[in-house]
Amino acid sequence: MKRLTLALAVAAATSSMVSADDSVETITVTASRGANVQLPTLATHVVIERSDIELAQVESVPELLSRYAGIDVATNGGRRQVASVFTRGASSDQTLVLVNGLRVNTASSGGATWNTMSPELIERIEIVKGPRAAVWGSDAIGGVINIITREQAPGSVTLNAKYGTN
Repeated sequence: MKRLTLALAVAAATSSMVSADDSVETITVTASRGANVQLPTLATHVVIERSDIELAQVESVPELLSRYAGIDVATNGGRRQVASVFTRGASSDQTLVLVNGLRVNTASSGGATWNTMSPELIERIEIVKGPRAAVWGSDAIGGVINIITREQAPGSVTLNAKYGTN
């Protein structure tokens, strides 16, 4: 009788565990033009989440990207100056930069204007390294960087101020 009671108790406990709603958040990457879950893609990719951006405490997107393997950043001048991002040795005009899925590479230089993007406005960055020209075109020979911006509440205002001394 005790065994039957114990077996029924175990069965009841495990059935409630099975019926629990275990939802897993999926992450979409830009390795292909269609939406894919992060795991099935064969392309080398990195997803930089909002928590990683906050922990890095960087002032610019190129400064954040330079912390990851396979991405080199060259700046002309000091911080917040013109920067070139090289993915896997390809030139900066061969790395496609997207903001929310839209191209931001300029026609004149081929590269993106990095100094207009603030890390505070970014939710996550998806980086696909390696040749993606077959999917994204000739400006994705080195890879694709997709910057996803944060959702702002209607009517909200974001204020950012910095100061320093010489």
